[in-house]
Amino acid sequence: MIGITLLLFLVLEYGYRGVRGARQAMRGGPVAKDSSLHPYAGTDWWGPFTGADGLAARKNRFDPYRAFWTKPVSAKYVHVDSLGRRLTPQPPITGTPRRMLYMMGGSTMWGFSARDSFSIPAYTAGALRERGITDVEVVNLAQQAFNSTQEATTLLVELANGRVPTAVVFLDGYNDIATAWKFGTPGHTYGEESTQQQIDLGTRDFWGELVGLGRHAEVVQRLQSALGLNEREPNVTGGPAQICGPLAGYYRNIAISTEALGERWGFKTVRFMQPTHQTTRKALTPWEKSLQTNRFLVPCTASIDSAMADRNGTGYFPLYGLFDADTATIFVDHAAHVTEAANRRIAERIADIVTPLLKHE
Repeated sequence: MIGITLLLFLVLEYGYRGVRGARQAMRGGPVAKDSSLHPYAGTDWWGPFTGADGLAARKNRFDPYRAFWTKPVSAKYVHVDSLGRRLTPQPPITGTPRRMLYMMGGSTMWGFSARDSFSIPAYTAGALRERGITDVEVVNLAQQAFNSTQEATTLLVELANGRVPTAVVFLDGYNDIATAWKFGTPGHTYGEESTQQQIDLGTRDFWGELVGLGRHAEVVQRLQSALGLNEREPNVTGGPAQICGPLAGYYRNIAISTEALGERWGFKTVRFMQPTHQTTRKALTPWEKSLQTNRFLVPCTASIDSAMADRNGTGYFPLYGLFDADTATIFVDHAAHVTEAANRRIAERIADIVTPLLKHE
C-alpha cells in the first residue's frame, strides 16, 4: 500500500510539473498583472530570460560567511564565472598593473532584469572607457537578495584573498529595508528561516525523510499556496518609527566600517541609494502604479538619508531624482528592479562620480 501510494503521488507530481511546464512554454514566460503594460511586453527575450535561458539557470551554493553565493552558469542571457561573479562584458583592459572597480549590491546591481551586456556594471565599464579610464576592470560582486551586511562581508573576503580594488561602488537600500521590515530588526538575510529549519530538523530516520520529501513536491507547495499556508506575517514588532531609526544607524555603521577598510587598504568607497517606484518623483506609468507598495520603504529611506547626511554628495548619493523627467516605465517590479535603459542611466551617474577617483595622480 505504501508503494502504491508513493507511485500515485509521483505520477501526480510529475504530471503537475509537465502540465505547468507546457503552460509556461506556451505563455513564453511568467504572466504579469497586465502583460500589455509590462515594460518588456512584446520583446522576444524577456520570457526566455526569466526561464532556462537566464534566471532559472542560476543556482546558489551555501556560503559560510554570506549565506549563499552563485554557482557558475552558462545560459543564453546569463553567465556566471567560476568565482560566482556575473559576467561583465567590457572593452579590453590596457595598462599595467590592471586596476579593479568592485560593484556591490543586490539583484538590481547583479542584473536581475537585464541581460549580461545590459547590466549596471556592464554599462559602467563602457561609460568609464568613454571618460578615458582604460586600465580598470569592472567586477560584478553583487548577488541577488544581498544587503549591506553581505556586501561588506564580500568585500572583506576579497581583501582576505589579496584582491584589493581601486574603488568600490555600493548600490543598495531596498533589501536592507525589506529584511528589517520582515524580521523586525536590521542585519538579517533572505532565506535564513529555511536555513534554520534545516538545522532544527536534525537527523531524521527513513520515515521522517520520506515525509519530508513533501517540501520538494511542487504539487504540495501549490496546494499549500492555494490554502494560504505559505503566507506568513512578517515578524514586525512595531511600525516605521520603531524600525527605521535602528536600521539607519546600522546602515551608517556598515558604511563607516567599509570606509575604514578602504582607508587601511588604500581604496575609495562610494554608496548609491537605489531608486524605487515609491521614492521616485517621476510621474508613474499605469504599470508602475500597479506595483505593490511597502509602508516602511519611504520612511526608512528618509531615515537612512538623515543618518548619511554628512556624506551626502561625497560618499553617499541618493538616486531618487534620476528619473524625474521620464515618462516611460522605469521600474519593472516593486523590488527596485529597473529596465535595461534605466540601468544605463544609473551607470552613467555612477561613472560621473567614480571617474575622478580613478584618475591617475
